[in-house]
Order: sequence, then structure tokens, then C-alpha cells
Amino acid sequence: MVRLLERDGVLAELAGLWEQAAAGRGALVLVGGEAGIGKTAVVRAFCDENVAGPVLWGRCDPMGTPRPLGPLVDVAQQVGGELGEMAGAGAAAEILFPAVLELLRDQDCPKVIVVEDVHWADEATLDWLRYGGSRIGSAHGLVLVTFRDDLGVGHPLRVALGDLASSPAVRRVTLSPLSVDAVGTLAAGTEVDAGALHRVTGGNPFFVTEVLAAGGGSIPDTVRDAVLARVVRLPPVGRDSLEMSAVIGAVVPPLWRKDFGLLDSVGIDACVRAGMLVADGAALRFRHEIARVVVDEAIEPGRRQRLHAQVLEVLSGEPVGDADTAVLAYHAEAAGDREAVLEFAPEAAARASRLGAHREAAVHYERALRFSEGLPDEVRAAIYEALAGECQLTGRLTDAVAAARAAMALREQGRDVRALGRSQRRLATLLWSAAEKADAKPLALAAIATLSSLEPDGELAAAYVALASLHMQAAEASDAERWAGLAQRLAEDLGDVGALVGALRVLGAARLCGPSEDGWPQLERSLQLALAQDPPAMAAGCYQGLVWFAAMHRQFSYVERYLPEALTFCDEHELVWAAHGMKQARCVELAHRGHWSEATELATTLLGESPSLVDQIQPLYVLGRLRARRGDPDPWPPLDEALALSAPRSELQHVGNVRAIRAEAAWLAGDTTRMVAEAGAAYELALASQDPWILGDLALWLWRGDALDVLPEVVAPHPYGLQIRGDWAGAAAGWERLGCPFEMAAALLDADQAGPVRRAWQVFDGLGSRPAAGMAARRLRALGVSGTPRGPRHTTRESPYGLTARQREVLALLAEGLTDAQIADRLFVSTRTVNHHVASILAKLEVTSRAEAARIEL
Repeated sequence: MVRLLERDGVLAELAGLWEQAAAGRGALVLVGGEAGIGKTAVVRAFCDENVAGPVLWGRCDPMGTPRPLGPLVDVAQQVGGELGEMAGAGAAAEILFPAVLELLRDQDCPKVIVVEDVHWADEATLDWLRYGGSRIGSAHGLVLVTFRDDLGVGHPLRVALGDLASSPAVRRVTLSPLSVDAVGTLAAGTEVDAGALHRVTGGNPFFVTEVLAAGGGSIPDTVRDAVLARVVRLPPVGRDSLEMSAVIGAVVPPLWRKDFGLLDSVGIDACVRAGMLVADGAALRFRHEIARVVVDEAIEPGRRQRLHAQVLEVLSGEPVGDADTAVLAYHAEAAGDREAVLEFAPEAAARASRLGAHREAAVHYERALRFSEGLPDEVRAAIYEALAGECQLTGRLTDAVAAARAAMALREQGRDVRALGRSQRRLATLLWSAAEKADAKPLALAAIATLSSLEPDGELAAAYVALASLHMQAAEASDAERWAGLAQRLAEDLGDVGALVGALRVLGAARLCGPSEDGWPQLERSLQLALAQDPPAMAAGCYQGLVWFAAMHRQFSYVERYLPEALTFCDEHELVWAAHGMKQARCVELAHRGHWSEATELATTLLGESPSLVDQIQPLYVLGRLRARRGDPDPWPPLDEALALSAPRSELQHVGNVRAIRAEAAWLAGDTTRMVAEAGAAYELALASQDPWILGDLALWLWRGDALDVLPEVVAPHPYGLQIRGDWAGAAAGWERLGCPFEMAAALLDADQAGPVRRAWQVFDGLGSRPAAGMAARRLRALGVSGTPRGPRHTTRESPYGLTARQREVLALLAEGLTDAQIADRLFVSTRTVNHHVASILAKLEVTSRAEAARIEL
């Protein structure tokens, strides 16, 4: 076995984890490093030295469009039996995930599952890692995952790593480049200068060994040259076999080594002798993927196309089953085989979508469309519609709109009126999401007109729901209620449960945001109906609505009732996006209820994990609000960022809340002019909606600045309205009943008696709000009370600087000289989360550098 240099520490760590796993404390180990750093070599060395039981290998393919759940299928095929049959039949994720995890629960035979090159994984495989990472702690085995850590900012694996970071059963191992001494050891016996080789290769083991294997002498400029230098030394039959192997993929299954004429045994033997290919059980593989890519890219285009055609011919002639359609589609496109692309790409896309690999599904639909010229319009329209749906699910809204427009244009040329109406309705919804709002509602009305020419059915009800939802998002509650009511009646007449769920969700939201505020029954009924239906996303959306309105309307009993079961539901169904939305609502609720440390912690975490820009608005404004309330040096950067993200959308739920919080921040800073300007910027939008909570919040700040002409009637019965009417005691009592201590104390500030104002100071002091406590102290002095406090006492604050427990942890690690990435590894959080913590620490400590912060003693 080849000796691995400078890897003893990593191998010892893996050996220790293996001992724990055998005792029932399993782990998912993320083995990361740059390409060629030796991740697979380390894993193989560990397995060879330590694991006597089964080692199951799966890999992710660099085909442009990965096989959905490819590594799990590889593992299942090695295990065989019922699991192999399930995988071959294309079992859904909810069946396959637990079945694979069950392999690791056999305490009599601890196992290791290796997943190689997960940076090429499809979405469904990343979902499996999340699933396994949260459950493997009680298993008798290890899952070893190798990945390249030089990922781009938007790489899906980054999000998955962030999700896995909080799991106690997940470990991170990062491989470092070799030192000059290690390179010198490898170069011993050659005329290669070790220092120069280290500089050229950066100590990358693959680069080093490839350069040395190429013959030494002068150092080649690139590893590509080193790989190709070895290729040209092969005999012609060897080069032919190597090129065919590169086209087939990173692993050459035994099926293709015999009987099909794709590979020559003499040529394969030459490649193995040269070290380009190695045996992997009955299969073959390139010693490193970089070598395969170099060989593949060096093949002349015409020859590469012919080779792909040969592979496609062999593969499509076998009983491959549904699991291989992604591979077939890949080779079909590379071969330029239009008929095969149109046969396999839509099938591969549909399967990827079923398994939750929506990015891969979109790529397959795009592949089919590139070859779709000449197909019937209705077929092309259906592909465009499917593509639009997959792009929407992955946040590619611009592409989703473009695909939906293309679909509608094709539908307009056809005779299927119902399909045209459906296409118009879907595009209308997408236009609003993509901030192209001017055309959204007219197009929804056009969909209704189109579908109204036919016998009423579920499509018409869905169009009603779509228009109602657009009105709701535009804060036009009365119009939303009217259209949602029409949808409800039609859905009930038709027995269409899906349309009824959507109608009730919008109806409940409209009523909650209107004068009656009685939409809870509709929201709860929509949830109960959705829980009995498929897909789970329908119920998740209903949970989101309930938790969102409960947090925003200060009805915290609904949060307590529904949030735990909602998060469990989302975890069971791997609905990460829905869980993230509900955690945003939880963040707002915690801030309202005075749990500021927990709210800050959650907001910071959510910012590091936000799936889209709009998902950052709430965490940002929570952080800004709490900074302002605590009196941190500068609360405005997160509030400015929140405004920049919300303003283009012009939606009251975002703009109204951001402006109200900015007005509060100005009030706490004593800037009355800015307070009025901020509240006034969103007041007309709120006035048109009649949402009593957002409108009341904005009206209060205008009133405090003597800029409110008339108290809106819908606000009058609320604590905001009571305070504006001079009933500070009634307002304070109302806020106290709702469980909002800061607002309760703010209402008491208007009292003309010392007792209530003193209580306000006590509440502000307990919360750690220096600006508000200062207001209360000044008010007490104005009322003639002597000896009043000057600000919050250090003994009642969480730390002398208002740092949270997590921020104190981060500060301690800063003092050790750790980078943000190293702190993230130590605390099992994302690097972006650490970035936000560090920014908050610098602001609270009123310093400008990490070094200054590290010198401060708490």
C-alpha cells in the first residue's frame, strides 16, 4: 500500500470515530479539501487499515446532470436483495432514505458507507445527507463523504453543509496541502527540485505525483500537461481505451468491459500498467477525476461524439430501468442523437423532480427543449411549463418567467382552451414573484376569462385563488376575500380539495388583515384538509400561514400550538424551505416577547442559511430592531439592507414592517424628523390595506411626531389606537396581555405619574434597552423624581457589552486568533453565520477590528 504522507492525524481521528460508531455512536464525516488533495486516498487507507466489515461505495458523477440519488443506487446495488430491487425500481426518497440508513443500524456488523465527490451531487442526494446527518448518531456505522471545498458562493453543497453544521453527529475533516519536506520525500531519487515542485503545485498531492509520474525533468506548467504526457506514452490501443473510459465516466462498470466491444482488454491492461486506470473491484476507475477530465477534453469533437454514440447504443440496448435515464440523456445529447434526447431527457427530468432534485430536473428539461424543434406545440408547451415549475422551485425566477411565457405563446396557437387558461394563471403568479407586477393581475383576470368560457372546473377555482393571492400580496384584503370566497364556493361544489385548501388559506389571511380579524378558522381548516392530501408541501404552506400571522399579530398561543408540530412535519418530509420560513416567524415572535438573545441568535443563523434574498428581510430587520433597542453603535446597516431588499417588491408585509422598525429606531435615537419620514413612506400603502397591525404601528410613529391627521377606525380598538387616543394605561394593559414587554413599557412612558414611568424604566432596564431606559429616566426627572437612574445597570444585562452567549463564544475564539472559517468549524455553524456574529461583536464593543475586539476583557 502506498504510504500517505502527513495524514497520520486524520487517520487517527477517523479510527477514533470508527470505534465510537461500533459502540453505537455513528457519525457522518465530511472529508473536504481541494481537488487532488487526496481525499479518496485517505478514506481508502482508513478503510483498509481499520474496517473489517463491509465498506459500501457510492459516488456522484460529473456528467453535467448527475444521476438522482446516484450514490444510494450504487450502495443499494452492492447490497442487493430487496434494497437493490427498490433502487432499481426507482423507489422514492421517503422509502429509499430510511432503507439505506437501516444498513448502519446493524450492531452485529458495523458498516461504512463512502460517498465520493459530493460536490457533484444532485439535490436529492444532498437531501439524503441532511436526512442521514440528523439521524446517524444512534447508528453503528460511519458515512464518509468526500467533497471539494473550493465551492462557489451559490453552490448547493454550501447550503447543505450549513444545514448539517448544527448536527452533533456530523464531523468535518479538512485535508491540507503537503509541506515542502513531504514533497521532498516524494521526489527523492529524482532530479526534481522539491522546492520548485512545491511552489508550482502548491503541495497538492495529485499535482505532485502526476508531475513526478510524468518523468520528472523540467516541471510542466500545468497538471494538464503532466496527464497528457502520460497519455501519449500509451500504445494506440491504450489511448483508445482510455478515451472511451473517459467518455463512459469516472467509473467504468464491469458491464462495459466485455461482450460489447467498447473496451479492448489489451488497451485496458496498458492503462492500468501506466497508472491511469486502477481496478475497483470488478470495475475500473480513473486514479483521479482530474485525469479523466483532461483526457475527455483532449478528444477531438467529432470523435467524442462518435464515442458517446457508441456508449448510448450499448446502454440503451440493455434493460437499464428508470434509474439510468439521466445517464442515457447525458450520452444522447453528447452524441447529438435528437430522438434519444427526446425519449430520455423528459423521463430523467420527471424522475429527478419526484426525488426532489429540482435543479437537475430543470437541466434535463432544458436539454429536451434544445432538441424540441419540430415537435407539436402542445408537447413543447408542456415541457416549457414543467421547466418553469422546476425553475421556480430552485429560485430561478427569471428563467421560470421566460419558460412560462414561451409555454403560453405556444398555448395561444393551439386549441386547448383549458391548457391556455392554466398557462395564463401560472405565468401571472410567477410574474408577481419575479417583481413584474404590472402584468400579473391582468393576466390572472385573463385566465379567469379564458376558463369561464368552459364548464367550471378546478382550473377555474385555481385561477380564482391565484387572483385572490395576488390581491392579498398587494395588501388588498377586501378584493382578496371576494375572489377567495368565489374560489371556496366553486371548490366545494366541485369537491376539489386542492383548490379549497388554497382558497381557505387566502380567505383566512384576508380576514386576518382586515377589520374583522377573524381568519383563524379558515387557516386551521385549510391545514386539516391539506394534512390529508398530497403533496406534503400543501400542508407545509398552511403551517407557514398560521405561524406567520400568529407571530405578526402577536397571537403567540398559535405559535406555541403549531410551530413544534410544523417543524417536525417539515423535517419528516425534508421540506427545508418551509421550515426556514417558519423559523423566520419564530424569530419575530421571540423579538416581540422580549427574548432578545434567542431572537438575535436565530436571526444571525437564518441570515447564514437564507435560500433567497427575500428570506433575508425578516432576519435583517429583527437584528436592526434589537440593535436599536439595545443601543448598539449602529443599527442602520441591517435596516438599510432590509429596506433595499423590500422596497422593489412594494409589498406591505415587508415594506410596512421595515419602515415601522426604522421609525422606531429613529425615535430611540431622538430623531423625530426621520421618525415621521420613515413612517410616512409606507403609511398610504398601509392605509389602503386596512391591516390594523402594520397600519397601527406606522400611525403611532406619525402621532408621536404630530403628523397624524386622523386615527384610522380599524386601529382604534388596538393598543396602538388606545395609546394614540391618550389611554396609555389601556394600551399598556393590552400589550401586557399580548406578551409584548417593550411595547407595554413604551406605552407607560406617556403616563403623567411617576409610578408607571418607574415601572417602564424597570422593564427597559431588564430587557437591556439603554436608549429606552434613558428616556424613562429623563421622564422621571421631568416629573420631579430625584435620584433617578441614568441607564441600565450592568448587573441586569447579559454581559457588560450586551453580548449574547454565542457572541461571547465567538469573541473567545477571536482571541485565539482563529479565522471565521476556523470558528465555523469549531462551532459547527456556517462561515456566513460567523461573519454576522463578528460584525455584531465589533458594533457592540465599538471597535473597528478583530484585533481590538480580542484585546477586550469581559
